[in-house]
Parts: sequence; structure tokens; C-alpha cells
Amino acid sequence: MRFIRRLVIPAAVAAWIIAGAGPRMAAANDLSTDPCTAGDVEIVGAGVVVNEPCSCAPGSMFNAQVKFTVRNNTSTGRYCIALHLIPDGGLITTPLDVILRDANSSSTAPGKSGGESFHDTDIFGTIPNFTCNTGQVCFGQSGATRGKCAPNTCTTISWNTSPGAAGCTTADQNPPGGQCRHQQVCVIGYGATLSCIANCGVSCGATATLQGCVKSPTNRGPFTLTLAGNDGSSQTQSTFGDPSGTTCMNFSVTPSRSPTTTYTLTVTDKDGCTRTATTSLDVRAQPTAGAGPDQAKCSTGSTTPFTLAGSASNGTPAWSVVSGPATIADPSSLNSSVTFTGSGTATLRLTVTNPPCPPATDEVVLDVAVTTVTITPPGSPACNGVLRYTASVDGRTDCPFTWTIDGQSLASFAPAARRMTPAWRARAVPTAASWSSGPWTAPAIPSR
Repeated sequence: MRFIRRLVIPAAVAAWIIAGAGPRMAAANDLSTDPCTAGDVEIVGAGVVVNEPCSCAPGSMFNAQVKFTVRNNTSTGRYCIALHLIPDGGLITTPLDVILRDANSSSTAPGKSGGESFHDTDIFGTIPNFTCNTGQVCFGQSGATRGKCAPNTCTTISWNTSPGAAGCTTADQNPPGGQCRHQQVCVIGYGATLSCIANCGVSCGATATLQGCVKSPTNRGPFTLTLAGNDGSSQTQSTFGDPSGTTCMNFSVTPSRSPTTTYTLTVTDKDGCTRTATTSLDVRAQPTAGAGPDQAKCSTGSTTPFTLAGSASNGTPAWSVVSGPATIADPSSLNSSVTFTGSGTATLRLTVTNPPCPPATDEVVLDVAVTTVTITPPGSPACNGVLRYTASVDGRTDCPFTWTIDGQSLASFAPAARRMTPAWRARAVPTAASWSSGPWTAPAIPSR
């Protein structure tokens, strides 16, 4: 109990105090509850990691050497300067003591001299298992606190006034109130962050704002920030960095990949070292609809089948009949079958919905033609007496038809005619042949 050494207390009372004293409420090297009141020593600005690897995958660890600027506000030296860091919830999970030393391995902060108001010294400490791409991390509640803090809330700087303590190997776990200060301590490595700051639920071609930040000392700059989306978009900005250690730039994006568009920020420093960060946006993109090309068929009887060839993106498709004698088997299928009754035309509509965006539509026309066969006679027989008759169906080549002669198929009537589709070839007397429109049956033709 430190105050027992400073007060004259009756033995009986002292015995009661000592007997009733319990352990610290916080861990052994958490000095949050110590009554620190001094301002001899303070940390100026943020500590800077000076040895972070250029190539360092997120999640990889290294022992970070951190340069701190230590300010001595007195005219005499301060020694065994230590940081009692409390957990930040990510980088460290238990309290950690870091002793600061200069290039000569001495833990010394010289006092001010001459007309100085204070004296600043750069000295170094090591934080083990520092995670790559951390960027900036802070330990303890913000600002400085005079007196006591709640357990595990304040990072504490401790020191000693004796020059003999300059070579200390362990931090003072029980410094007098006049030899410690509660102050937040921040450390800057090299990292990148990416987050959405405006219109983060994007709908119907709207624009969102992403904020990409580089967290690094300025001596690594200038920096190039490249933002790339998995929808194929990309944009780049540059900055020299900010003395605070954090520089942020805004990117306006119009994500087009539904239901999620993912963006990756790549930060590159002057030496080509990179750090990355990602974020994703939920996207309600504009739907698209394609009903496919118009289709035409010849009548094959009372009904004619079709197969639709629709396409859709960013939504839910549904077919409907606008007009005509058509029945859709499965309106939700882009490739549904359709039954066309009779002949004529039918118009079908494909609608793709993705609320709150307006629906997209497209239409296709199905055409069923009544089959009319036209037989065209030759102008005159050839010199060898061969007549050639040709047939067509409404001027189209996709409608099937069958030749018959006296009710017989070509295969039965003239084996040679198997090679003559759609033209029929036979040796015949010219005046014995006749032709007409519609399904045609040739009369008997005597052979020569």
C-alpha cells in the first residue's frame, strides 16, 4: 500500500488496512486504477511502426518495432519509461508492458534545457505479434485522465526519476502517483480500410459512396488508391497522406452486379508495397428481359408446338399471353413450351420484376401459317422427254410435304424419284400430266 509509507498511521489502524487490502481489481500490469497525477512525461502523437514488411498478407504477424516521441516536460531526465497497454479487443487480448529504449538501449528521456519548454526524444518499443494490415490501433480510452480510471480502461505511462533505472528490464508495476500518467496511446502501421458511408442499400441503378482509407505514416507516400468491383468497374485516386496517419478518399460507385457487388481497395505506397481491403453492397439492380426472336412455323394439324427462348437478369421472369390462341405450359420458365391452336399469330410478353425497380418487358410473336402447296409445271419437256415438276409451301423451305402419284409414294411409284425431293422426275408424255394448288396427286402417266 503506497500511502502507508507516506502517512503516520497508528499500528492498529495500519494492521486493519493491510489485513483488509485485497488484490488489484485489474491484471498485474494494468495500472488503470492507479492514482496517476503527474505530467512529467507524455507520448506525443502516434507511435510509428518502422519495420512492417512490404509483402505481408492480412492476418500475418511480425514483431513490430515502434518509434514513439516521448516528451519530457521537466528539466531532469526520466528513466525506465514504459507503456502499460490494455487490450484493444483485436491486436492484443491481455495487458502488455512495453519498455521504450533509445538506439543505445537506454530507457532515457532527457530533460529540457536552455529556453526549451519541453524536450522531445524518439525512442523505440517492440510490440510482439503485430498483425499486418492493422493500420492504426489505439490502446485505452481517449485523451488523458488524471487520477484513477475504471479497470482495463486506461493505458498508462510510467517512469522513474533515478538514472540507475535507465537499464531496467521490467516495467514498474507499482509506480508512485507522481511517476505515471493515464493517456491513450496509438500506433500506426500500414493498412487499408474500405467502408460504405452513404446509400449503402443500392437500388435500380442508384449511386453509393464508399470511403477508402490508407493508414500509414506519410513517409511511405505518395499513395495510389485503386477501387475495383467484381462488376468490372474500376477507378483510381492518389494522395500524399496525412500527418495524422489516416487519409481517406471517397468513391462514388454504381454497382450493377446483383444481388451483391464486392469492391476491393488496393493501396500502393511509393515503394510498390500494397495493402488491401474489401466491402460488399447489397444491390437491387435494374432487371432486363429478352423474349427471344420471333418464330414462325407451318401448321402441323390442329395444334403446333413452340419452345420459347427467353433471357432475364436481375429479377424474376414470368410469361403472359398478350393476344392469340397460345397456351404457355410454365410461365416461370424462360424456355417454356407453348401450344398454338389453329393458325395465325400470337404475341407473348416476358416480364422481369425486381422491386422496387420498375419491371422490364419484351415481346415475341409466334406465327403459324396454313400450309398451301403450289406445284409448278415445266415450261416444256426437255429433249429427252423428261418433265420436272417443283413444289413449294407458301414460298418457304421449312414446311414438309409429300409427293404421291396415283396415291402411291414416290418410293413405290418410281425408285429413282427418291433422289428428287422436292422435285419429282419421271419419263412421261407431257399432255398426260396435270397440276393444281394444294396437296397434289398426279394422274397415271404412261411410260415410254
